[in-house]
Amino acid sequence: MSGSTENPRHDGKDPEGVMSNPSRPVDCQQLVELLGEYVDNQLTAEQRVHVDYHMEQCAPCLAFLRQYKFAPQAVRDHLLQAVPVDLEDRLLSFLKKRTRG
Repeated sequence: MSGSTENPRHDGKDPEGVMSNPSRPVDCQQLVELLGEYVDNQLTAEQRVHVDYHMEQCAPCLAFLRQYKFAPQAVRDHLLQAVPVDLEDRLLSFLKKRTRG
């Protein structure tokens, strides 16, 4: 490959990046921007290969992916633990009454 794979000014429009040229390697910034589509399986096969390859080579990006996947469940778990039992009981009772009538 000729030229640099760095993208010093990445403004979210993907100039010469992985979306417009999926054969180009993915850098850390591009990986972060593609993470949602990666997790939702919305990347092309070629883009996914480049993201997977990058994560095999980059421990910080792999750790970020793990945190990205873990965060929503951790928030849900925390919110479920944070609701006092009496409040949960009252809320369920209220909802049951509202859905019957």
